Amino acid sequence: MKIPKINELCLEYLAYWESGLQASRLARILGQSREHVQRKTISTFEHTYPVPLINAGKRMRKLADTSDGLRFAPSRPSDLMRMLDGVSVLFQNSDDDYPFGVRLENPLSGCTPEPDAEIFRALYAACAQKCAVIVQYRSKGGVFPMTFSPHALVQVPDRVHFRGYAQWAAGQERGRFIDLVPARVLSIEHELLFDAVPSAGDIDWHTKSDAAFRLSEDLPAGLRAVVSQEWGSSMTDRSRPNTMVIPSVRTAVRLYVNRALRYRWFGDTLYETWLPEPVK
Repeated sequence: MKIPKINELCLEYLAYWESGLQASRLARILGQSREHVQRKTISTFEHTYPVPLINAGKRMRKLADTSDGLRFAPSRPSDLMRMLDGVSVLFQNSDDDYPFGVRLENPLSGCTPEPDAEIFRALYAACAQKCAVIVQYRSKGGVFPMTFSPHALVQVPDRVHFRGYAQWAAGQERGRFIDLVPARVLSIEHELLFDAVPSAGDIDWHTKSDAAFRLSEDLPAGLRAVVSQEWGSSMTDRSRPNTMVIPSVRTAVRLYVNRALRYRWFGDTLYETWLPEPVK
């Protein structure tokens, strides 16, 4: 019998990240009885996978070896942060106890424009159903009506946008793939149009390449040492010192990656930190 992946994810999370798997704790998270969890989840996991659970003290257990990574729970800290952020949102208005050990506090969650909920819902539904919608959109050139066919949802540090094909009214600019910011939509017709432009023609979206960044030589020595320490796991090319490479970046989002990395505040001073350079 294969146990559900959510059971395995929570088991691995407790046994690895908290180093404290208890049947009673896992039962509370899953909303099941302790006996059921012990018999159907923990015992099945131990018989199915070769990595043993060992004693961690106080009647708790942890994974003995994670050198091959985790199968279901996040194995990278950045992925764990995203998971905890999602769980925090799910429990923000709940009377139930928070299920995991540490609640993530994200003060930046309110630092991006908040679009109208109904406008966002219509755009999201169109994206999910591969349809188009008619919107009134404010750009730097003014307010224009357009038919928009969203095919992807993108989050960057300062905003969320939908990637898709925009077709303006007859006689205006020729249609093209753009990044549409929901907070800039003034109004939207909620009727979905089923003749949407597919994503296949979005070459910039489907084209990926590595992005390389060199640590600025103008940074003070102390700050260079700090940044090198922080990003050491990404600076793996020994032939190119002080350079990191991010693999498989879509051409359509490369600009946002460059913007996010190029400048950084230390105290009250803004420094140029990572400089884009060609990938060899």
